[in-house]
Amino acid sequence: MTFQAKLTLLLTTLIIALVGGLFYEFDSSIQDYLKDTAIKNFHTIVETSEGAYFAFADKLQARTLDWSSDGSIRSATEKILLLPEGEERSTAIHTISQYLREEKLGYDPSISIIDILDENGIVIISSHLNRLGINEKEEEEEFNAHRFSEAIGSQFREVFITNVVHEPDEGMEPMIHSVTRIFSTMKDANGSLLPLNAVMLLHFTNIDELGNILSGQQQVDQGALTGRVLFEYLKTADIYMVNKDNLIVTPSRFIADAVLKLRVDTYPVKACLEEGREVTGEYADYRGIMVFGASMCLTRDHTVLIAEAQVDEILAPLKELRLKMILVSVLIAGIGALGVALLSNRFLRNLTSIATAANEIVRGNMSVRVKIKGHDEIGRKKRLKRKALKIIK
Repeated sequence: MTFQAKLTLLLTTLIIALVGGLFYEFDSSIQDYLKDTAIKNFHTIVETSEGAYFAFADKLQARTLDWSSDGSIRSATEKILLLPEGEERSTAIHTISQYLREEKLGYDPSISIIDILDENGIVIISSHLNRLGINEKEEEEEFNAHRFSEAIGSQFREVFITNVVHEPDEGMEPMIHSVTRIFSTMKDANGSLLPLNAVMLLHFTNIDELGNILSGQQQVDQGALTGRVLFEYLKTADIYMVNKDNLIVTPSRFIADAVLKLRVDTYPVKACLEEGREVTGEYADYRGIMVFGASMCLTRDHTVLIAEAQVDEILAPLKELRLKMILVSVLIAGIGALGVALLSNRFLRNLTSIATAANEIVRGNMSVRVKIKGHDEIGRKKRLKRKALKIIK
């Protein structure tokens, strides 16, 4: 291999290495930027959704307090607790149960059942008469379906919500249970309402509403121009909640009928339920697909709130940019290699001429002459030789 070829190869390799290094550094910087931006955005989204969820829960609590404070319900409950078994008590139960069914349920279609339990957790009043006598305390112990045991000894205005559960005896729809203690219409010496040994248990079935709140659909339904930005901007985005049993409790964007049927055992869920730690970063979702996401631990309700989207979609802009960068890098490397070849040919032409002349002399051609061009060291030495010859002459 000639010196010129070696020099050209060396300089071309250096150019390719430089361009490759710049490409790698730029590519890594863009990828880190997209990743960090996505994770920060998901953290903001999940924090906002957490606030939306608590607002939703507050609405359920307000409804529970409102209905448990109904004078007719409080008076009837107090009366029934004092009445012995018999026709009068049965009549009073049927009367207030009819009131719950006709005057209350129709007012809020998101509530499917209204129960009033005694101190033992037995249903003594219900909007559905077939539920009378059911032991809800046993269901609490077996399924953690509600928080009766906390409510029966609670103070005024305390409401206890249990996230989405499914009890076949109450209907086929997933439900949210809200329970609060009922207080008498009478007051003690300090002016405080006297507590009754009874609680009101409301069965909410508005799970779709919760899903719409998290996804932003409800805002759109209420007339907002925007609300589903996350879902419209990212086609693989999903936001959902998982309960302490690792079951998804809100609708999934990708799996139909997933509520309380889809088990989610991903890194954010484990971190929250087992370690009480919130997560942001890259991990595999419940489908085994790599995503960027963030989680929030709703410790009060033993629930995890997660927002995420596929890595491929988040980094899609980088793929297009990467292709353009590769084309530009190849073009730069090609131009550089061509430039090196031309420049090396120019810089080494005098040496090439000398080498050619030397080969001719070796063959016996002593008349060969070398034409030296340029102003480099070789050109200057030739000019000095000419001057010296002129002086001698």
